[in-house]
Amino acid sequence: MLLLLAGVIVGQRIHLRDQPLEGDITTYAVIGSEMLKGRALYGDLWDHKPPGVHVVFAATRAIAGTGPGATLLINLVCTIGGMLGVYAVVRATLMDRRCALWAAAAWTFLSCASSLQANQPNVESIQNLLQLPLLAMLIAWPGRRMGWGRVLAIGLLAAGTTLLKQIALAPLMLAFGAYVLSAGDGRDRLARALRMAAVLGVVVAAWGATCGYFAATGRWGAFYDAVVLYNRDYINREGFTAYNMVSPQFLGLMVLAAAVPAAAVVVGSMGALRRSAEPFAIGAGWAMGSAIAVAAPGFFYRHYLLLFLPSLALSLGWGVGLLRDIPAPRRRFLPDLLAGLVLLPLAAGLPLAWQTPVVELGKSEFGIQASDTWREAEFLRATLRPGERFWNLGSEPGLYYLLDQSPQTGVFYDFPLFKGPLIDKLTPRTLAELDRNPPDVVVIWAPYLAELRKPERLNHPLMNWLARHYRNKTTPDDQPFYHLLRVGSDISQRLASPAPVALPTTAPATAR
Repeated sequence: MLLLLAGVIVGQRIHLRDQPLEGDITTYAVIGSEMLKGRALYGDLWDHKPPGVHVVFAATRAIAGTGPGATLLINLVCTIGGMLGVYAVVRATLMDRRCALWAAAAWTFLSCASSLQANQPNVESIQNLLQLPLLAMLIAWPGRRMGWGRVLAIGLLAAGTTLLKQIALAPLMLAFGAYVLSAGDGRDRLARALRMAAVLGVVVAAWGATCGYFAATGRWGAFYDAVVLYNRDYINREGFTAYNMVSPQFLGLMVLAAAVPAAAVVVGSMGALRRSAEPFAIGAGWAMGSAIAVAAPGFFYRHYLLLFLPSLALSLGWGVGLLRDIPAPRRRFLPDLLAGLVLLPLAAGLPLAWQTPVVELGKSEFGIQASDTWREAEFLRATLRPGERFWNLGSEPGLYYLLDQSPQTGVFYDFPLFKGPLIDKLTPRTLAELDRNPPDVVVIWAPYLAELRKPERLNHPLMNWLARHYRNKTTPDDQPFYHLLRVGSDISQRLASPAPVALPTTAPATAR
């Protein structure tokens, strides 16, 4: 059965291997490729994520090359590994293979759901891959039976998840707290607390080693600016918004993720549960911590909801097991029937996804920006001659990914150049890099022009630099990107209109 579910995952991922990718994924892929070429993370290549995700993408690209195969590899590893992880957790909790298979089936169909952006390998997919074996070890070896070797393994997995994204601490801390508080007596509680303190010690040591590495390589300031200073400003600027906590999608998934383990804990507290409530307490803590991790960043992206996938799959497997514990000889298959009915809509959506063109599917998942980026890549591939290079003003790293071009600047998406505390540091650095290696053409996504027309952006030094060195290309209304051509370049002779650079007062039709 597990092989069949893995086959469903492999088939769906291969079918979607050419689907337009979400921008974060292409950012990680570009940085991973450039790291393999010797460029320094943070000191040169800029991103505000911790280094873990970039190391993972660099490793997969070292194994599978810089094409779509590397992205497919990480996608398959995360999804099939996650399926095996939820199977292991439910098997360790209930000692029931059938319930574990229901959890694995739930994971499989949820991970194919484009509505959650679950079919692409974003950073949350890697977090889930690391967190599920951690959860299995917490549940399978409680109290003093957990040896120090397993404590070290849990600590390394916990450190890995926080080095992917710091907010991973939220589900970890609530699960660890539930683990300690579920102890049967004071001695056991102390043993568990010591073990969890040791786990957190490993996390602190891993972060200390990471900071030490960047300090030793002369990149401590750049690392601190990106991962601490910029993120602190981002959280303060975007805020822990109430909308994230009350949106129907968020609330629905949170209730579905936490209801079964929370109900089991309540029933167990009344002495009516036929098995230990401890694993369910840990699971409920995990689900609520995941809700905090989804809502905390402020500005919401749908792929954050991937953090609910483990809890959702576990809830189905646990729910089947708990219903089967209720004495009802004539209805012993009813829990399985209910589980099948729950999964039926998800399974029924798979054939529809197979019939939808991958570009249209990408548009439905990520909006028009992703599909426009794929169209622009085809235009640039057909237009640029050997040796000619482009630079993107905006946030379309998929162009570098698709054309396998190294960005001329370490900051290759412009958020930190226009917002946040690093404008004065990163802008001169970016301008110096552009002066040393000026691109032949600058490409701007047409709907983004509305942002660039704002006075605070038009007066930015970067915009003044473009005005001195570039001229407009006449852009048809149906072209998704606006093009600026370097004065005196070969491409300007082939494509340019004589107009000087000026962001138009009226955006092209695609931007309206």
